[in-house]
Amino acid sequence: MDGIKQIIITYCFCAAACGVMYFLVPKGNMEKPFRVFVSVFFLAVLLTPILKFSIDFSAFDNIIENETGVTVPADILSVYSDKIKTDAGTLLRENNILYKNIDVAMDIDGDNYIYIKRISLELENEADRNAAEKLIENETGVIPEVVSGQ
Repeated sequence: MDGIKQIIITYCFCAAACGVMYFLVPKGNMEKPFRVFVSVFFLAVLLTPILKFSIDFSAFDNIIENETGVTVPADILSVYSDKIKTDAGTLLRENNILYKNIDVAMDIDGDNYIYIKRISLELENEADRNAAEKLIENETGVIPEVVSGQ
């Protein structure tokens, strides 16, 4: 994406520079050759990235489609899911709640918003169930499915 952004910035800068040169060209015998030179220069700037670089579309290979037909890179959902697992684990540990596993399922709604579909907790101790549910619900807004390991 940075390559495309850089090409667009270069195009804009060159277009502005060529526009300024068009206005600064002296009238007379040198006007036509100078305008041709500026036009050829701008055309060369436009064609250089196309002829010199190949654009890599491999970033779009890892795209998933959910039930609503919305497509997003699969990496995005896994990054958010991993972050929520890490934060939930930290929250539980800070409150002395032992757990075996945390599972987070995420999806994208019709408005392209990523949301938490489900959070599953596997706790070491059934006595921590209510406290864990409240902590996770307060933090995420989702009531977790809690399973005790005993």
